[in-house]
Amino acid sequence: MAITLELEQLVLRYADLRVLEPGRRARLAASLAAEGQREPVLVVQEDDTYLLIDGYLRVDALGKLALDTVEAVVIDVEELDALVLTWRLQRSRRRSAIEDGWLVQSLVECHALSQTEVARRLQRSKGWVSERLALVQVLPREVQEAVRTGQIAARGAMRFLVPMARREEAHCVRLIAGLKGEKLSVSELERLYRAWLEADDELRGRIVDQPLLYLKVEAVAEKRIEPTPLQDLATMLESISGSCRRVRKRLREGVFAGANTADRNGGRPSETTWWASASGHASVSHPLPGLSHGGVGGCRRDRTGVRSSRPEAAREHRLVADSRRLLPPPHPRGGPSWTTTWSNC
Repeated sequence: MAITLELEQLVLRYADLRVLEPGRRARLAASLAAEGQREPVLVVQEDDTYLLIDGYLRVDALGKLALDTVEAVVIDVEELDALVLTWRLQRSRRRSAIEDGWLVQSLVECHALSQTEVARRLQRSKGWVSERLALVQVLPREVQEAVRTGQIAARGAMRFLVPMARREEAHCVRLIAGLKGEKLSVSELERLYRAWLEADDELRGRIVDQPLLYLKVEAVAEKRIEPTPLQDLATMLESISGSCRRVRKRLREGVFAGANTADRNGGRPSETTWWASASGHASVSHPLPGLSHGGVGGCRRDRTGVRSSRPEAAREHRLVADSRRLLPPPHPRGGPSWTTTWSNC
């Protein structure tokens, strides 16, 4: 059964076990202002006060809205059992590994539990417990505070600041100080870490002391001018043109190989070669819709009657025209004739 408590009656002993997410806090404050509190917080009674176990974000949002009361449910269990139970039953959000590490550290240092006992209570392996505990023990206090306040994403701290702290703990602290309260994204933190790994000792010091300046310089150096729509279209047409020329070359080589074999054997090219060539050329013979006969880039008509923008293409067309005399008459089954197929290319 829920009861109404004054915010002053709450003991916020475990507030440091959670990451403060500004976006989530703002959304929750807006929901509380519009609809009121829908879910009570969980507390354990301690004489005249109540220890807050779950619902720190709701209590923080209520305080931001200048409200004095909160709906709460009193759990009739010991503090340690309530803390572990709420962690195991929480489904509203996924905790980060750093938050898990803070909980493990609290159970080990404040409640004097062994790692084996912590693993049993949380229903996790002993390796999982030792990894989370080592995670928070490696990170300096300044970095953990930056993660807790939302300045650094927990995922980014795990991937990049933990290995940096293991190599140079002082550099990790200097990096947080150099941010001067500015928030970094995971991608920005990754760029700083990659640059720090590849730099020498002097450049590493500059990167951690002035990380924001380094990011600005890198952004200017890597800035590229976006192509115009016409330039993008020209690039795509160049790619299509090159692919078509390669296809024609492969098909022509296959046809000539078949013709030479027929000359040696006194017969016609093989039926398989004919159909492969005819089908391939038919697939590339249709003009692109929406394009004029002039094409792009000042095409000109060569002596074969085909407009071409490159000497190589003109030579190919002339070779095709000259090779028509080597090709056999239309297929006896009524398929497309060689002359028609080649003239469409």
